[in-house]
This record gives sequence, C-alpha cells and structure tokens, in this order.
Amino acid sequence: MNAAVAAPASSRHVRSTGPRRSRAGFTLVEIVVVLLILGIAAGAVAPALLRDDGPQDPVARTAEELAAVLRSARHHAVSGGVTTVLVLDPGSGRYWLEGDSVREGFLARAPGVVLVASTPRVRFEFSSTGGAWGQSVVVSGVGRGAVVTVDPWTGDADVQAQ
Repeated sequence: MNAAVAAPASSRHVRSTGPRRSRAGFTLVEIVVVLLILGIAAGAVAPALLRDDGPQDPVARTAEELAAVLRSARHHAVSGGVTTVLVLDPGSGRYWLEGDSVREGFLARAPGVVLVASTPRVRFEFSSTGGAWGQSVVVSGVGRGAVVTVDPWTGDADVQAQ
C-alpha cells in the first residue's frame, strides 16, 4: 500500500483563486507610454507656437515680400544659367519674369501701402553669374517707409527702413 505523505503545512504554497485586489497607482510601463505620447504631441505643436511669421508692420512685410521675389528671380537666373528679367508694375503690385508666363504674381499689400518708383514699370535684370541691374523701389505706408534695392555685384536684395 502506497501511502501519500503529506507535506508539512508550513511548506505548502497557498494560491488564492478569488478576485485580485486592485492596486492603486500606475506601472512604470504605463507612465513611460503616457510620457512618450505627450512628447510626440509636444513635438508636433511646438513648431507652430515658435514660428516667426516675419514682420507685423505691413510696410516691412510688403518690402520683405518684394525682396523674396527678387531673390527668387536671381536664383532662377543663376540656377538656370540664363539672364532673367523681372518686371514690376508698382501701381498694381503685379510682377512677372519676361518670357515666362508661369512665374508671375501680385505682392500682397495692406490698405494704405503703396509702391513708388521713378518709372511705371521697374525692370530688374539678373545675370547668370548673380549680378543685377535695376532701380530701387520705395514701399510706403502711413508714417513708414522702406527702400528695396539690389546689389549690382552680388544681386542680393536688400531692404532698408526709412
């Protein structure tokens, strides 16, 4: 007869099969996941909050926009290896590249901001080496003004407040 030997009560492991008690607090994995999600959300929102939309003064904003158009025309000339002529109509704010109907547009001007030049059409000519020829344009508004010019040697557009 084989008799089962009972283990002493102190060496037995008792498992509870009843409902587990809920623990208060969060595990480390849960905290890391939440921090990761918050980090991704902050990374997506931060650039919009930190973005500098440029000058808030309408005269400065228009002058900087004209300078950006001039820089783009210079880039077109240098990268394409061709002479590029940008024409600006100060009365309407319309600009275009001669012979290129695709590259044209209008300068966004706030009410009261005007472009002043010595001729009805201003021509800026950019060589394939980067040099430029053209007259200056005055951007004028209520009590403010700026002059936009191009450097003849480098072709760089420059804005000077008046």
